[in-house]
Amino acid sequence: VQLGYVSLWQEQFDQAHAIFAKYPHHLDAQKGLVRILKAKKNYSEAVYQFRNLLSENPEDKEIKKELADSLYEIGKEYKKEEQN
Repeated sequence: VQLGYVSLWQEQFDQAHAIFAKYPHHLDAQKGLVRILKAKKNYSEAVYQFRNLLSENPEDKEIKKELADSLYEIGKEYKKEEQN
């Protein structure tokens, strides 16, 4: 799973996805798949997936932070559109 994060940090999203997908029941791999969405600026889907992860892991502070960051990014995009 750690190799998937290295690929994610190097923006090798397809490679990261392939690695994370091998471990569908591993929480860090699940987070990694959603972080790919976030890195690709697909914030709406990331929010949906982070909420799903949070419903299964309600005490996970990392998921809460990622969810908040994704919601913040959606808000920034909305504000930009509103100004145009």
